[in-house]
Amino acid sequence: MNKYNLLNFDVDNQQNRVLIGSTSSVDTMFHDSVRYKDYIGYQTCYQVYGINSIGDTSYSNTVCIFGDPKILVPNAYTPNKDGKNDLFRPHTKYFNDGSVVGDYLFSIYNRWGEKVFETTDVKEGWDGRFMGEDCQQGVYVYQIKAKALTGRIFNEKGTVTLLR
Repeated sequence: MNKYNLLNFDVDNQQNRVLIGSTSSVDTMFHDSVRYKDYIGYQTCYQVYGINSIGDTSYSNTVCIFGDPKILVPNAYTPNKDGKNDLFRPHTKYFNDGSVVGDYLFSIYNRWGEKVFETTDVKEGWDGRFMGEDCQQGVYVYQIKAKALTGRIFNEKGTVTLLR
């Protein structure tokens, strides 16, 4: 091969491949410090293709990189229907979307250990209600069981304050 080209793309939009660099046939490394910063918070993929002297092209396998899994959980919220901070839900990065059974479970318990909310949908949050009634202001316990894109299982527990 005379030349190698490096493509970068998001796993969800593989049609939008961006050429981020080229190397000669003797180069064995390429450092993508600028491009990687653009993909923090996403899964980014790379593919190399080579071109020989007569124009034949050969593509490598695709390699995708996941960031470190993170679960960010607020410690208080105000479900007063003012359009601000009305739902309590964790924010996840690099986790499965919950479409596979067992990939995600988010539960809330009151001070007596009664489950007041549960979902397997990462986009769904608790609105501060139980059985159609507003829950009392106070501290509630949450539990999150989630599977990261890397396969690692997370079990997070903590408390949230519901403010009225």
